[in-house]
Amino acid sequence: MSSNDFRDGQGTGEFRSGFVALVGRPNVGKSTLMNSLVGQTVSIATRRPQTTRTRIRGVVNIENAQIVFVDTPGMHEKEKALNRFMLEEARSAIGDVDLVVMLVEAHGKAKGDAVKDEDSWILEEIAKSAKPCVLAVNKIDRVKKKDELLPLLASYSQGENFKEMVPISALKGDGLKELTRAIEKLLPQGPKFFPEDMVTDQPERLLVAELVREQAIVRVGQELPYSLAVETESFKDLPGKSPFVGISAVLYVERDSQKGILIGKKGKMLKEIGSASRRSIERMLNCRVHLDLRVKVARKWSQTMGGLRRVGYEKK
Repeated sequence: MSSNDFRDGQGTGEFRSGFVALVGRPNVGKSTLMNSLVGQTVSIATRRPQTTRTRIRGVVNIENAQIVFVDTPGMHEKEKALNRFMLEEARSAIGDVDLVVMLVEAHGKAKGDAVKDEDSWILEEIAKSAKPCVLAVNKIDRVKKKDELLPLLASYSQGENFKEMVPISALKGDGLKELTRAIEKLLPQGPKFFPEDMVTDQPERLLVAELVREQAIVRVGQELPYSLAVETESFKDLPGKSPFVGISAVLYVERDSQKGILIGKKGKMLKEIGSASRRSIERMLNCRVHLDLRVKVARKWSQTMGGLRRVGYEKK
């Protein structure tokens, strides 16, 4: 799906634009929604929760509006420095945008009040910001009987100031036109912030690092759930007739045993990660890529702010 799929506008003649934060608990589908709206991968999406660690922006152009979506880390309360960093990224995003889209999962059990209780403190953060908010009920493709959503919608409609509530499936693309229409109506009038052919403002170096991390998580996420960080060390053009880019990146882990898992027997795992990453990067850059990956141990990097800076995480 591409942003062109949403080009039906509202015919008002007034151009609207603004920044829209996607917030919610880990693994509710924020990154999948971002990628579906933009039409390509700008934020990594895996089955592992808490894979998004920083704010990622994706640009969607429709006939009478430009919407800049801000994918945020899953909001959760934990003591590790990495978790505090991710939570602050999400909170800051809410304060910086024009509108908030809160994602919740569609549950077949549909115990609306119980589900809502899990999100109560996120709702408090949104309320404190005083920003208009749209509720997106994601993963409706997993619910066989759509009337099972009614208790959930009724629960969230009580006492909350949602401007709209839209059932969607970020994975299947269902309800995304309705969601963008609801957002467009709430945006302020304004100019385009980015050129129409621009889908993200993220530097290519960051996107490369995220694509490498995605492929590593897919293959060794069970063994290295949250101890992995990736930093792009160099990014340069190589000689040749056709575009050819040389990239080197470092995969950081916290223990020697984790380094062994990433490298694998005779380097097999790292080669697999490298090959899959190279293909993803070539699709993104639309050119040939030589990718060099190395693994380093940065002990307890996720425990302290100094450790986060060491592996490339900086506050925005």
